[in-house]
Amino acid sequence: MKSESINSLTASPSEETFSILDLQALSQRAEASEEGNDNARRISLAASALLDFADQTGIGDSTEPAETAVTDLLTDLMHLCAHCWPDDGEISFESALNTARMHFAAESDEHAKWD
Repeated sequence: MKSESINSLTASPSEETFSILDLQALSQRAEASEEGNDNARRISLAASALLDFADQTGIGDSTEPAETAVTDLLTDLMHLCAHCWPDDGEISFESALNTARMHFAAESDEHAKWD
């Protein structure tokens, strides 16, 4: 059954809703790959962090769309940045997001390869 949930991740997110349960399968898939490339590892780490957050908010064992957890986490990160670094400071959520976009663009040439 584990392999069935892993194989279900081949569907395009636009074809069906990507749920918390799909995140769990993605995280397990990456954990099973001992020699995954950097993007496979990044995906695994992000899925695991998002699953931890979803568990803390009470949606970790649901069929809630993964987008809900992503949106809630980003919102909470915005609150954290606003609290720790006011918008007029050197660091803000927007500056962190812009830096993340640059890192993503640089790393996007590499495709996640699963063993």
